[in-house]
Amino acid sequence: MNSKFMQSRWMLLLCMVLLSAPAAFGFGDFKPIPPEELAMKSHPKAPGAHAIILLWTDEQDDTESHETEYFRIKILTEEGKKYGDIEIPYFKGRTNISDIKAQTIRPDGTVVPFTGKPFDKTVVKTRDVKFLAKTFSMPDVQPGSIIEYRYKVSWDPGTFSTSTRWLVQRDLFIKKAILTMKPYSDGPYSSYWLTMGLPTDKNLQKKNDKFELQLEDIPAFEEERNAPPEAELKPRVEFFYSLKNVEAADQYWKRIGKERWEYAESFIGHRGGIQQAASQIVSPTDNAETKLRKLYTRVQQLRNLSYERDKTEQEEKRDKLKDSNNAEDVLKRGYGYHNELNRLFVALARAVGIDAGVVKVGQRDEVFFQKGVLDERQLTGEIVQAKAEGKEWFLDPGVQMCPFGLLPWQNTGVKAIQLAKDGGTFITTPQPQSTGAVLRRQAKLKFDEAGLKGQVLVEFREQLALLRRLSALNEDAEEQKKELEDEVKAWLPGGSTVKLAKIENAKNEDLPLSVQFDVELPSMGSNVGSRILLPISVFQSNSDNAFKHETRVHPVYFKFPFQELDEVFVEIPEGLKVETLPNAEKQQTDFGYFDSVWQQSGNTIVVQRRFAILGLLFRKDFYPALRAFYEKVNTVDQESVVLRAQASK
Repeated sequence: MNSKFMQSRWMLLLCMVLLSAPAAFGFGDFKPIPPEELAMKSHPKAPGAHAIILLWTDEQDDTESHETEYFRIKILTEEGKKYGDIEIPYFKGRTNISDIKAQTIRPDGTVVPFTGKPFDKTVVKTRDVKFLAKTFSMPDVQPGSIIEYRYKVSWDPGTFSTSTRWLVQRDLFIKKAILTMKPYSDGPYSSYWLTMGLPTDKNLQKKNDKFELQLEDIPAFEEERNAPPEAELKPRVEFFYSLKNVEAADQYWKRIGKERWEYAESFIGHRGGIQQAASQIVSPTDNAETKLRKLYTRVQQLRNLSYERDKTEQEEKRDKLKDSNNAEDVLKRGYGYHNELNRLFVALARAVGIDAGVVKVGQRDEVFFQKGVLDERQLTGEIVQAKAEGKEWFLDPGVQMCPFGLLPWQNTGVKAIQLAKDGGTFITTPQPQSTGAVLRRQAKLKFDEAGLKGQVLVEFREQLALLRRLSALNEDAEEQKKELEDEVKAWLPGGSTVKLAKIENAKNEDLPLSVQFDVELPSMGSNVGSRILLPISVFQSNSDNAFKHETRVHPVYFKFPFQELDEVFVEIPEGLKVETLPNAEKQQTDFGYFDSVWQQSGNTIVVQRRFAILGLLFRKDFYPALRAFYEKVNTVDQESVVLRAQASK
């Protein structure tokens, strides 16, 4: 037989064997799978788990500006198959994802490599948190199989990251984790780390030029509604670089405050162009608040680069934006980033005789500030403090669409450094109030045998309006429409139809964001003999008790105190009369209040409801009281009016 033919045949057979080979051979650069992992049906330390992470490795090399992460996951149940849908989050323009390799090992040991192409997906965690993810689905995932994948994250070598955070807990039980860090080797940097929430006998070990942390049997993270940020709750390692030796906390923050003050002041400066511009914006007869409001409006009119979508290279070339070296540059060019706009505002305020300065803020959307954690990254937020005529204002003109006097929620009630030449002073920013986040809803509906039909008017005020306005900045009209319709639909009974009719004040941050909808709520009312039970608290129809579980793992956390003010008007047809209205209910506590009043006016039933939460963070031992409060509210919200057919005359 022809030797070339035999050679080709053997190569073909070899390829077939490798593609269907037991996992012991592996695929690409994956290591063999231990037989006991392939045979695993459950894990004694994760009873009932649908899947577990057998091995997680994270190798970060700051000298080469990249990180390689690897996961090996055992699928234990049918429900566990969802973990075969992979999302690798990243920030476009800052990091790059490459070298994705993945495979599925079937229960019989055969290997199915992933040969598809990942696609970019916008991941929305909350209304104010969006990021991209490389997304793909593992092939042929089934109970008993193992999936494994590896990818590389790289960043610009010129980008110096002063800190790294490892969150060493995930939504699955982790059998083993190996985390390594190769720190920067060039430059006069000192490196150190802190561990939080880890077992006392676990710490980083120095091995040659790397630090390593090995952990076993890490329990799955338990998600709960209204919990503090995950990074605050999960055990973590904070790894830092410093140009100085490790300092005492007071010394460290004094130094950081002084350095940040010098940097901010060099940008603010004392330039004639600012003085001239400020004199044209305000009037000498204006009081201090009027001056600040006028300057605030002027700064907000400038182009805010911090809220623009990522641009293509071609768009950036066409835009030809220049870096600003000082506040006057920002004013002349008509654009700037968040901190640049805030510093321009400080310069303008000083030019009209108002004492103003920069405040570095420990935002509470990721972690809560801890003075003992010597990480400047805790103070990534920046706001403005102004004082005049015995009054004090905390402002953030660098946030697009943010009304005068309002701070974004993550900057409220937090530790901050009031920058000064001597290093500054720690202060606490103003506590948020429930009046700063009001949701007002009004429904005007008619009832007939088909259900309820009519209009819903919704007003979002202060924080609630700001969140939605910021969310809409880079959305088209259809995306905004769908987002708002979906939000209202989530309040109403299942099967309801919601169509946006009108939006008012979308661009006027000084007024509530007002949205009107046409709604239909079918199959409302249940017949009980000759009576009809009609639930009318329509905005709570789909709301389940956020605190229905008897026990709680984490503290309860609200981003901000808030109020809900609801009015529902339901017109009932001739032939029906109101037999029974629910009793009025009222609850008043230190942490919130609730009242509900039912009335009849002619052939219209009116329900008025108020609900408010007045605090931010509640300890676990406070949970029973909070749960009891919510259970009572939920019970009242499910009440129905009783209608009865009138006797014909």
